[in-house]
Amino acid sequence: MPEKKSLLEVPPELVFSGPFDHVITTYMTLTNISQSPVCFLVKTTVPNSYCVRPNRGILNIGDSKQIEVMLQPLEKVPPDAKQHKFLVQSCVAPSIDVSDLESVWKNVKPDELTYNRLVVTFVDNTDSKSNIECEICTLEFSSVVDNQIPRILQCGHSICQSCASKLAKNCVILCPFCRNETNVSSVASLPKNFALLQAIDQKTLRVPPLEIAKLRQQLSCQLSKLEEQVSKTDKSIKAVGRAQLSNLKDGREFQERKDSIVSYYASIRETINALENEAIGKLHTIADMNVSKNALLVAELSEILKHQNLKIAELKLSMEMDDVELATRSLTDSGTECAVVKPAVLDVALTFPEIDKMALLSMTTKFPSNFSTV
Repeated sequence: MPEKKSLLEVPPELVFSGPFDHVITTYMTLTNISQSPVCFLVKTTVPNSYCVRPNRGILNIGDSKQIEVMLQPLEKVPPDAKQHKFLVQSCVAPSIDVSDLESVWKNVKPDELTYNRLVVTFVDNTDSKSNIECEICTLEFSSVVDNQIPRILQCGHSICQSCASKLAKNCVILCPFCRNETNVSSVASLPKNFALLQAIDQKTLRVPPLEIAKLRQQLSCQLSKLEEQVSKTDKSIKAVGRAQLSNLKDGREFQERKDSIVSYYASIRETINALENEAIGKLHTIADMNVSKNALLVAELSEILKHQNLKIAELKLSMEMDDVELATRSLTDSGTECAVVKPAVLDVALTFPEIDKMALLSMTTKFPSNFSTV
C-alpha cells in the first residue's frame, strides 16, 4: 500500500562531520506544507547515540521548526553507520486541545500517519585528506565538477552524477545499496545532496560544523528580530496613514468636526440674539408707557394753564375799575396753584449679565470642553 503524501517538508539526510570524540550537533528543519496544523514526532533506529530537541511538537500552517540533533561522542565512524536512520512521523492535529501531545500519539490511528525517512551520513575528518567520496567509484564528491556532484536517490542514498548516469537504464536507477528503484527523466533532475556539499565547503574552509550551526542560528535570530521590527514599522505606517485621513480638509472626519464647531457657536449666537431682542422689546414697552403718561400730563397741565389765563384776564379788568367799583367788588381766589410736576422720562436701569472677558476670549480661540483633537 503506497504511503500517504507527506504533511511536512523534511531534508532526506543528516550529515555529521568528524572527528567524533565530542558531541556533534546538526540540524533538520521541518516545514508544514499542508493546509492544517500538524503534530510531529522524531524517532531514530539508534536512540542511545542521539539526543533530539525537541523530539515532538506542533506546527501551524506554513510554520517551520529547527530540530537540534546531537550525536554522542564516538571513537570513530560506527561500523553499523548504514543502520543509523531517522523517521519523522506526522499527523493532522486534532481540533481539541493538543497541549497533551503524549495522548495524541497514543490515540492516533495508523492510517492517519505520514512518514519522512532520513539517512545519516558520517564524514570522518580525522585526516587532512577528504574522504567525502562516492561509495561506488570512490571519487571525491565535488561542488564544482559536474560528474562528481552528489545526487540523492529516492531511497535516500547518495551517489555521484557519473555513477548515476552509468546506472540509469530506461529512466530507472536501481540503488546499489538497497536495490530500490528511482524513476528519473534525466540524471541532472535528481536533487543535489546539499548537506554533503555543505560539509565539503566547510572542510575546505576549515570551519567546524558546530561553528557554522551557531552562525546559522545567530542569523536566524537576527532575521526573526528584523522581521518583527518590519512588522511593527508597517503597523506604525498604517496607523499614521489612518491618522492622516482625519487631517484632510475635504475628509469626512474633518468636516464632521467643523460642522460641530459651527453648530456650537451658532447656538451661542442664537442665545445672545434672543436675549438682545428681549431687552430691546422691554425698552420699547417702557418708552411707549412713558409716552402715554406724559401725554395725559400735558393735557391736564393745558387745562390748568387755560384756567390760569382766564383768571389773569379777570384780574386785569379789575385793576382798570374806578375806586367805587373796585371797593364794591369782592376779591376772590386768584386761581388754582400748579402742583409740582414729574414727567415720565426714559430712566431705565440697564443691567447686563457679567461676562468674563478672558473666558470669552478663550471661547473664541479654543474648542469647547467637549471637543478634543485627535
